[in-house]
Amino acid sequence: MGNMHCPAEDASHLASLARDVCPFPNYNPNPLFVNMLSPNSSLHLRKHYMEVQSSLTPMQLEDFTQGLRRTFGKEGKVTLGGVGVVALSLAVLFDTLAKQAKGECLSDSGPIPGLFIKNQRGYYPPHVYTISEYLRLVPHIANNPTMMREETERYFKQLGLDDQSLAKLGENHTVPLEEDTTTINLMLGQFFLGHLNLHLVRIKNGQKRRQ
Repeated sequence: MGNMHCPAEDASHLASLARDVCPFPNYNPNPLFVNMLSPNSSLHLRKHYMEVQSSLTPMQLEDFTQGLRRTFGKEGKVTLGGVGVVALSLAVLFDTLAKQAKGECLSDSGPIPGLFIKNQRGYYPPHVYTISEYLRLVPHIANNPTMMREETERYFKQLGLDDQSLAKLGENHTVPLEEDTTTINLMLGQFFLGHLNLHLVRIKNGQKRRQ
């Protein structure tokens, strides 16, 4: 049998050619998703904030800071800001404000770029839109416990409806449920749903202590 060894540089070149000819999706979850929904979310959020700041010029940093002040006020305090889904929403906000400071045009609706996995046809399951919408909303209601609880409960229910809707679409073979990208996005959605439930528990416990 001949020698089938392929040098690393040749393998790298072949992989690059394959991507050019037939691009394949990146199945790796966004690090923000994993880090901000981890037990060390506060540490990861602080690190991400510093990394975002260090990527900006002095003028861009001023625009970035002004954006934070418009969202949170001068003090910049956020209830449960370093924990779970709130930490993830803040990390998304930091990235969004930084990109805007750099002059990038970003949509304020639809799936958050890079947070979920996009297949070659651009399809995302319904829950991706719901989660993206919720994450964009959270910074604006983070310091209003009543509104935060009401909106979190509403989105929690909506994610349940999204699952039901997706199941029906799958039965009708109108969505690619069997595709790897869809499966991974569904897993990320369930992961997020668990942390959303934890967030609700924290809100309710906090409200009980204040009563």
